[in-house]
Amino acid sequence: MKRLGFIINSRLPNAAAVFSRGMLPHHLLTGWDDSASPMSLMRFHWIADAVNKQSRIHYELYKPWRHYDALMLVKSMAYDCTVFAKKEKARGTRILFDANVDYYTAPPNDGPLPEMAPTENQRSQALEMTGMADGVMASSRHLAEICSQYSSSPAEWIPDNVNLSLIPSRKNNSSAGNAPLLVWWSGMPQKAFEFLAIETTLRKYASRIHLHLVTNDLSVMNVWSPDIQQRFRTLLKDVPHTIHAFGSVENLLRLYADHGGIVVSPRFLDTPYNLGHSEWKLTLAMACGLPAVCSPVPSYGDVAARAPGNAIRICQTEEDWSTAFSSALDKSWDLADAGAAAIDTVEKHYSTAVVAEKHLAFVSRILS
Repeated sequence: MKRLGFIINSRLPNAAAVFSRGMLPHHLLTGWDDSASPMSLMRFHWIADAVNKQSRIHYELYKPWRHYDALMLVKSMAYDCTVFAKKEKARGTRILFDANVDYYTAPPNDGPLPEMAPTENQRSQALEMTGMADGVMASSRHLAEICSQYSSSPAEWIPDNVNLSLIPSRKNNSSAGNAPLLVWWSGMPQKAFEFLAIETTLRKYASRIHLHLVTNDLSVMNVWSPDIQQRFRTLLKDVPHTIHAFGSVENLLRLYADHGGIVVSPRFLDTPYNLGHSEWKLTLAMACGLPAVCSPVPSYGDVAARAPGNAIRICQTEEDWSTAFSSALDKSWDLADAGAAAIDTVEKHYSTAVVAEKHLAFVSRILS
């Protein structure tokens, strides 16, 4: 049996890491997971569990005492990972790089959040790892196209996936005619400023919607400019909302399944980070029966191309956002029917089982 070893978020288990990076000695035997990262859960654990049930290739965390036919570096491009990958490649080990952020494209100088822009160091590291890899996986089609510009090896879109075994049973979420429309968003708190892209629409329907933010401490908004901070605080004063602490993916899915509504993802499209973003923010909610309303991020367009027309609304303008909210509120957009279409889309195209097959096929091709 061939083996594929995963290194996640530059957690390379070696003696130096034991002393300098807080690694526990047993990680030299077991591999060094990043258990706090939902990305690790989804891009490694769910995929490995599915592949290892059926495959001639075994997926596991990299263990320094084991020989591997190939290594998968998941968002791992730090200097020590690059040095290590070069040594392994010289020994005949195939190197694969799993990229989930556009570290390649220089952002505009006046972006709303400089922290969303790659540093020169990140860009040089990504370019070196991408150029060296025998194969590159990217979490969106847009990002795969960018990676292919910097790699002579295959670069392929392997979508983020949803583990359907974790989806809770849905409660009866039919609401009375006067009940507010529940509008869900999940993400890192420093990215919540994206709601300013649709602040006019949110205010227009403030008396008829309730915004639910699943995130962490919003005090990190201090990284925003004073103007953006003030606009966002004012927006939250104007729009009824509830902030839920993000505890786990399972908890997030429970919130969606228990309450229903729609999921939204407004985004400013003037940053490479947003253009290369995956569809996972939408598909997690869609798997629980929530239709989606979103900005025209390329990966969201890929979802729309695969989905029945009522499962997702892509809004080019704020007028489009207003129309989507209005149609949900006046019932001309049948959210129950749209939710069923959303579930069907995830099951057919984004479930762990489906994506694991694509993942394995790509790895097999690189090893052949």
